[in-house]
Amino acid sequence: MSTWLDISDLSGKQLTLAKSISQWMHDKFEGFVDDFDSGCPLFFKEYTYCFSTSDGRLHSRKSNAFLHLVWDGGLAYDMLSPNGDAAHMGSNLPWKLQTFIEEQGYLCEEVDNICLAIYKEDE
Repeated sequence: MSTWLDISDLSGKQLTLAKSISQWMHDKFEGFVDDFDSGCPLFFKEYTYCFSTSDGRLHSRKSNAFLHLVWDGGLAYDMLSPNGDAAHMGSNLPWKLQTFIEEQGYLCEEVDNICLAIYKEDE
């Protein structure tokens, strides 16, 4: 399995969901999933993001989501981010991924340009 699909740090429902997402990706991209590996793992329990306010100050905030998908660049970003090249060329893969996650009983929200936060539907 690709290092970017590493799930060794996950357990319980996070692990179950990550395995489902990994299988979805293998089904959609068949032999190309390893090409998505940019050196950054896809699955993160925690994610801290930065943003700026109108006064130019930088801030950071920790997301409290159940699980995070992070595409730090390369083919994963191009194909799976709603801001990636594929989405700009009319592909609906980012929304298919989000729909798949929602069908598993979770909610999705873009945290920033490279992170999709996944929440339990009952929270």
